[in-house]
Amino acid sequence: MPVKVRCPSCSKVLNVPDSARGKAVKCPGCEERIPVPAQGGEAKSGANPAVKPKKKAVAASSDSDSFLANLDLESSVDTEARVCGKCGAQLEEEQTECPQCGIDSRTGQLSARVARKRALKGADPNDYYGMVIGDAWRFMLANLGMAAMSGAITLLLLSIAGGLVGLASILTQMPPRMFSLAFAAGVYLGIPGWYFHLTLETILATLARKTQLRTKFDLVTAMASGVMFTLWSGIYFLPASIATFFLIGLAGPPKGPGDPVQALVILGIVYGPILLLIPFVPPAMAHLASYSTWRGWVLPMMIPMAFKNFGQSLMWGVVFFLGALLFLLVAIGGVFLWASLGATMVLPLFMKAAEGANAAQVSYLKGGLAILAFGSLLFVNQFALACGTLFAARGLGQYTFYCKESLDLVTKAPEHVYKRKDIKLDIHGRPITPWYVTVGTILFVIAALAVAGFMIMRTFKA
Repeated sequence: MPVKVRCPSCSKVLNVPDSARGKAVKCPGCEERIPVPAQGGEAKSGANPAVKPKKKAVAASSDSDSFLANLDLESSVDTEARVCGKCGAQLEEEQTECPQCGIDSRTGQLSARVARKRALKGADPNDYYGMVIGDAWRFMLANLGMAAMSGAITLLLLSIAGGLVGLASILTQMPPRMFSLAFAAGVYLGIPGWYFHLTLETILATLARKTQLRTKFDLVTAMASGVMFTLWSGIYFLPASIATFFLIGLAGPPKGPGDPVQALVILGIVYGPILLLIPFVPPAMAHLASYSTWRGWVLPMMIPMAFKNFGQSLMWGVVFFLGALLFLLVAIGGVFLWASLGATMVLPLFMKAAEGANAAQVSYLKGGLAILAFGSLLFVNQFALACGTLFAARGLGQYTFYCKESLDLVTKAPEHVYKRKDIKLDIHGRPITPWYVTVGTILFVIAALAVAGFMIMRTFKA
């Protein structure tokens, strides 16, 4: 009858035929030589079983291979284990697709999902749904320092703009007053410009697979970005603005104050057309962050790109509203926290400082307290706005990364080849200057001399 032996190397149990007693067999798993005990604990040759028959096993090794064909190896196979027929990876009980190679165990071919994923040149757009919210949340938490810096930048820009407006109010001449007001407007535009710049930098950081946003504040860049954001919003949302004015004309003037239904209708008319364009923002922002930005300004070109990734565009709309909700929650929580700290810490200090002070000193203390309260609340508001912006911007970055193939983005700067112009030479080998350049130079010199002479004569007459 067969004898069961256990391999000392891999612990596999083998059923060995009775004719292999007193010899050695090779383990089919690890190829280790396994001695088979003889009948009754003794070898057939009558050798002492207490002595390890190493030499005998070596001598019998040439005969052991003939017994391998008679081994009952199927009895040692684990019939309950499920493995991939191609790569041998372990499969779960209900699993039909191999997690390693993607082969479907029922058909022996690649599954439709894996085949489509391998046909893609980049990431699978369907993976965007399951990861975008969690990734945006982690990115926002990793860049809370940038959100705090945004609050400080807003306070700085508002202080500069307020100072310029105050300067314009005391100026009497029109040119410096207009310059001061124009400069104040440019500085104020730096606030939305900074958030616009932050959004574009987040998209670029996401494409580079970075989780930490590193960008420096530059007033000129913020002002330029603010002008760009204002112009882009006016052009891109122009159809929504036209629809809003048309709906307001149809609704007519308000019938009376205090009507909640009328208030909801007005809010729907004002914000409804803009909210309908939210799913078409992601492809535009993706193009604005690329090397060629002009397509991001044209809504008709963005509409088909948004419909190619309509599910992802709608998912970003969800991310956008979650970012807006995050802004509201952080802002409200910050206001309540500030009110609690103000009631328990700031007001007692103010009351203590006001004891024994005259009216002028109390007035100064009240002004300082008002500035502190307003500045703190403004900082909390902008910190919350930065948190919501980073959350939504990360969603835009992941949208750009996962849908890059269908967005037709220009990811590299076009190569410019320098071509040398043909320069005509005279008989002496010197370049011949065109006649229009000579005439233009003479006219420019005459005009400059005339302006300089006029200014000198006006100075002498004064």
